[in-house]
Amino acid sequence: MDIYSYLNSRDVAAHCREINHSFNVVEQAFIIYECKRISIEEKLQLMQEIMDTMPDVQVSETAPYLWRYNNTYKMPDSFYAHLSKYVEEERKRLEHFLSSEPNSIYNITLHRYDWKKEFNSTLLHSSFDAARAELIEEYGNYGDGDDITTYVGDVSKRYIDSDRYITADVNLNGEITAIYDRESHYDVFDDIWVQIPVPFKKGDLVMTYERDPLVLNSVCYWETKKRTPERIKHLIAGWSRVDMIAYGYWLEENGKLFCECTHSYHNLEYYRGEIKGDLRLLKALSAHTKGEIDTEMLLFAFDAIQREHAMIETFPSWDFADEYYAKAGVADLCVKRRLCKSVDEGVTKMMRGVFWLIDGQLHAYPFDGSYPEGTAKSGVTYNHKKLWELVKPKGCNHPFDWFPRGRVELTDRDKAVIYMSPHIKEDCVYEIMEKFGLTSKPVIRYDYSKHYHCHLDGPEK
Repeated sequence: MDIYSYLNSRDVAAHCREINHSFNVVEQAFIIYECKRISIEEKLQLMQEIMDTMPDVQVSETAPYLWRYNNTYKMPDSFYAHLSKYVEEERKRLEHFLSSEPNSIYNITLHRYDWKKEFNSTLLHSSFDAARAELIEEYGNYGDGDDITTYVGDVSKRYIDSDRYITADVNLNGEITAIYDRESHYDVFDDIWVQIPVPFKKGDLVMTYERDPLVLNSVCYWETKKRTPERIKHLIAGWSRVDMIAYGYWLEENGKLFCECTHSYHNLEYYRGEIKGDLRLLKALSAHTKGEIDTEMLLFAFDAIQREHAMIETFPSWDFADEYYAKAGVADLCVKRRLCKSVDEGVTKMMRGVFWLIDGQLHAYPFDGSYPEGTAKSGVTYNHKKLWELVKPKGCNHPFDWFPRGRVELTDRDKAVIYMSPHIKEDCVYEIMEKFGLTSKPVIRYDYSKHYHCHLDGPEK
């Protein structure tokens, strides 16, 4: 078993692989339990594989916090006794969740990390399969013009005339990856703390699994390096999963910093997004924490960025024509405003959008809000299917997917990416760049999936 491949953080996985770190059976089971990419069925199979191929260990030595609860559950000093019970109970929870009951209904929720909000469906379903079908369809709707990896969905089973509910995380393939049921709860991993080596240092700019950037200040197990073995053992005996903490500094929407913690330090990754706008406050703090700049430079950076933030806030959300800035005697502000556009995340020269190649002619629709009915649910681009009825050529009776089509996306670093049918040749790229205001050569990704099939792909579509 390649246990490194099941770590959620690619940076932590690469670090552990590089140092050839060996995980014991408790740590391996914990990593499998925490993995967000595989189904519950696969998790339980892997846990069974661990029990079948590796020797058991004493809970009192490897999971001391859990050992405190042995008297409650009347279990022996055996980790596999706990793990076997967990596997058995998890299978029961899964079976109960999937079984349709006369007094229960299912509904879905779709979360997007960078929205900090969620989409709640109004549809109610009598079975999990029906709810899952809707969730997969919603994934598809959002995927037309969005990075689908930023989404996470769940299906809830709710009971009529009751406040009871069971929730399951469901991935893009429709697989259940986790179940939460407060009335049927035996979770051995809640009472386990493990040490997973991380490559990060104090002052590193990292991000949580939910993609929130922060400047790292400390990781819980760093404290043990300064303790005696006896003190370390006593300290860890009082830690559980919620104590797998990393402290750092986050950024509020108003540009202010605050200190907080995350309870899953092992899921952190290096922040790789573009650092602009107020995020530069974190960059400055990171440099100061690492000793790369002094306090005077830190204060100067904070003051400059805050002043710039205040200046942006003085402008309306729209822009005026140059002549009106001049008539008002503030022509210099016109120049400053345009300089601010590069740090104002709400304004960009390059644009997202969709396009079709119809009879050799490019029909491009940069997203500017001109067709609100054609807007994708993300709110930042158009949806081919919705937009087609508004823009299709006069007299055209073909569906939206008849002609070769594509879309323009912008990454976190404002790098343009064009996804399009392989029937659209690269000769069209420069015209696409002009239509969408792309200032540098974009990445071209031909999509051979059925999602971008057209009539040229034949009747098997």
